[in-house]
Amino acid sequence: METNQDRVNALILTYRDELRSFIAAHAGQALLRCETVDDLFHGLTARILKAGLEYEYQGQAEARGWVYRVTRSYLTDRARYWTALKRDSGKVLRFEASQTGQVGWDPAASQTSPSQYAVRREQVVLAARALDLLLERDRALMGWAAQGISTTEQAKLLNISYDAASQASHRAKERFRRVFALVASQTDQSAET
Repeated sequence: METNQDRVNALILTYRDELRSFIAAHAGQALLRCETVDDLFHGLTARILKAGLEYEYQGQAEARGWVYRVTRSYLTDRARYWTALKRDSGKVLRFEASQTGQVGWDPAASQTSPSQYAVRREQVVLAARALDLLLERDRALMGWAAQGISTTEQAKLLNISYDAASQASHRAKERFRRVFALVASQTDQSAET
C-alpha cells in the first residue's frame, strides 16, 4: 500500500522540472541574486517533504495545487529572509559574564552578522559594476592599489614618474568613488520602482 510520504515523493518527481521553471519565473531577480534556482529547488524539496508529513492526499489535481501553494509560500519566505538581512545592519553585540558575575558587552567587530554579510555582498557587486565602467588604466591602478602595490612600483609598471603615478592613482580613486556612487544610486532607484 502506498503511504502519504510515497505520494509526496512521487509528486516531487512528477513536478520537478515544472517546479524549477516556476521558481525561475517567479522567484524574482532580487532572490535569484542571493540563491540559485537549484538551491531554491532543494530547499523547496525539503519544505515539501516536511509539509508532506501532515498532508493527506486527495487526488492528483488537489495535490498539484498543494505543491504550488507550498512553493509560493517557500519563495515568499526566502525573499523575506534575504530582505530582512538587508535591514538594520548594525553591529553585533556580544554579551559576556565576567568571573565576578557582572554582565557586560562589547561590539563583536570580528564577527559578521547575516545582515552585514548581505550589505557587504551588495557592495562588492556594486564595486565590480563600477570597476567595469572605468577606463582600463584606472582599473589597473585600482587593482594594484587593492593588491598593495606601492606607488613606486606602479610608476615603474606605467613607465612614468613617481609624482605622475601618485596623481594618476589619486584620480583613479576619485573616478571610482564617483562611478560607485552613481551605480549605487541607480540601484537604489531601480529597487524603489
